[in-house]
Amino acid sequence: MNETFSFKRFAAYFKYDIARMWHVHGKALLLFSLIGVMTYFVWVFFGLIFGGGWKAPGFEVRIVVFLIVSFIVEIYMARLYGYLTKKHEGSSWILLPASKAEKFVSMLLQALIIVPVCVFAVYLCADWLLCLIDHGCGQSLIAGYSELFNSSFGDENMVEAMNVMGLSPLGFLLISIVGGFVNYLFFLLCGICFKKNKIIFGFLIIFALSVVMSTLSAIVLPLLNYDGLVNMDEAGAINMLRGFLTVFYVLLVVMMIGLGWGVWKRISTIKH
Repeated sequence: MNETFSFKRFAAYFKYDIARMWHVHGKALLLFSLIGVMTYFVWVFFGLIFGGGWKAPGFEVRIVVFLIVSFIVEIYMARLYGYLTKKHEGSSWILLPASKAEKFVSMLLQALIIVPVCVFAVYLCADWLLCLIDHGCGQSLIAGYSELFNSSFGDENMVEAMNVMGLSPLGFLLISIVGGFVNYLFFLLCGICFKKNKIIFGFLIIFALSVVMSTLSAIVLPLLNYDGLVNMDEAGAINMLRGFLTVFYVLLVVMMIGLGWGVWKRISTIKH
């Protein structure tokens, strides 16, 4: 197989990859997309049985359910390409007429863009239709997020705080997207590295990292000069805050690149 990147060959493989992914995972992804609708009917049902009347789930309830679905989609990435660790299916994948680079790009497009965008697009559209039909739901998630975003970044105090941190609305959005990419890539990597218990091993790794970070914090924090922090002027505090945020942003990008590199190395070494 020629390992150079061919757009024509990539288009054919990408079409196959999408078809296979929706054939295998389409039902599960559709289920995730409709959890909000199912929650609505369950909520109304129990309202009629125990509440004595028709009661639709409000904005607060629906936003909690949406966050739960977002978490489910993140950990489901471990199953998206988990078949690569199986001997027969992994061997078949290796023999597909596409270079490693083409397979890698297709994998990233599926995991980082196509799957989340499709799931959340259907979810938010279904929520919008529910709110259009039943006004008891209140605002749709789309309208609520838009209003919250506009009011937050339209508020002078919020704008001033963002300026202090050196962050624009666009920058805030980009950081949120990169954070989501990091989570998707982490569970994607777990899925193609571990043969069994992929999600469990993912959580064990997160737990181990949390223990390490807690231990490092317990060692470093006592060494800080608290008197200097307390007596720091406003300019010094702002500079320190920007410094911490800059380090955080850089670490986030490094994590995204590192996990992407890990995915690349893993698919480059799959042999059955």
